[in-house]
Amino acid sequence: MHWVYTVLNVRKVLLLSYAVFVVWSLWLWIRSVNTKAFALRDWFGSLGLVAGIVSAAMFGWFFLYLAMMHGLIAHGSALWLYYYLGEGLAVLGLFLGLFFRGELRQSAAIISVVMMFEWYGEMIVGLKAEAIVSIALISFLMLWTVIWAFIRVARRKESGMTSA
Repeated sequence: MHWVYTVLNVRKVLLLSYAVFVVWSLWLWIRSVNTKAFALRDWFGSLGLVAGIVSAAMFGWFFLYLAMMHGLIAHGSALWLYYYLGEGLAVLGLFLGLFFRGELRQSAAIISVVMMFEWYGEMIVGLKAEAIVSIALISFLMLWTVIWAFIRVARRKESGMTSA
């Protein structure tokens, strides 16, 4: 059972770095809106990024409220509606976020996918099951990073930016 607590402690550190990533993505989005002309496709992607960020904000607010008030933000059906809204915004953010071009596509997708895992992990019963969901999330992020790095290297070689 010791591994469960280790995974959940690693998850806390990753959630803090995730919060920094969300803020950085928001800053990158604001900067890109002001510097280049957005196509219709980019506006759909913007809606996806905003949906993912709102889902992350709802997730953060849930735990902030829990820490400050020592109680749940809602009970019964209202709590499930809060969960479904957060999870639904994450799913919507993923699908709309894939319309983006460039760096913001990955940001919108990562923000939404992490929130999909986190919302599911919080509504599951038991620490062991929550740790398994966290391991799945960490594995997914590691795989995503490796694939993204290979794509970037392939694009650089294709454009002739690297010397071989």
